Amino acid sequence: MKRARAQKEALEKALNRHMQNVEEGLEAEYQLAKNNFDSLNAMAADIHARYTPSHLAQLRPLRIAQANLESEEFIYKSLKDKLRQEKIILEIPRNPVEIIDAAKPSNRPVNRQRSDSSAKNRQTRG
Repeated sequence: MKRARAQKEALEKALNRHMQNVEEGLEAEYQLAKNNFDSLNAMAADIHARYTPSHLAQLRPLRIAQANLESEEFIYKSLKDKLRQEKIILEIPRNPVEIIDAAKPSNRPVNRQRSDSSAKNRQTRG
């Protein structure tokens, strides 16, 4: 029993030391994070103090000019694309087949009786 109690006490001491070390490590990490947060917070306050609303108002014309430039660039690109499309359309031939010699009407008169009689003969045979 004494040996079991001694082992239990040794384990409890080791566990307590381990827990104390973990707690100290967490405390150190917390202090580092808190210091980092404080420095970032100070930087943010400094930046906020530098850029007052009047300073931001001075930047407004620049932002408007940038927006106008972007819209002008968009219009320019659209017109350039449209011009490229029109050039391609003009290069495509209108007729799929190039006509070399156009057919000319015959100078001989057409004999209607002959064409009518040959059509009747075909009907009677069939």
